[in-house]
Amino acid sequence: MRKLINKAWHLLFGTEKGKYLVVGALTTLVSFIAFALAFYLFHLNETLSTVVKNAAGIAFAYYPNRRWVFESGNKSAAAISKESLLFFVTRIVVLLLDMGLMQFLPGLIGFLPYHELIASVISTVICLILNYVASKIYIFTGKEKK
Repeated sequence: MRKLINKAWHLLFGTEKGKYLVVGALTTLVSFIAFALAFYLFHLNETLSTVVKNAAGIAFAYYPNRRWVFESGNKSAAAISKESLLFFVTRIVVLLLDMGLMQFLPGLIGFLPYHELIASVISTVICLILNYVASKIYIFTGKEKK
């Protein structure tokens, strides 16, 4: 049992993909809390609460992805500024893609039971992969260009 726990611990906290999933889970938690606060405490409508939810999630996700998941080596203000701008813009573009996918995927698979939920899972997986790939090869290069 101890070996199994150690292996699971290593997969989640010792690999880049595992760390990415942990940060993603924490980001989801932060996003849901932000939505609940915006909607129930500040009485914003669903659309504004969703904007707050996504902004909080994106803002939260940047630092742990930069430092812990991808271990970016960028240190200058210019490199960090570029990196953070790429992160935020990429996340917003992928969010827009997610919204677009949810406009047509449910209709495409409408013959399936729970097609809205299935479409949401498909869209989420696509966006998760796109965000990971963008972060890995495009955003958190870890090396400053001289």
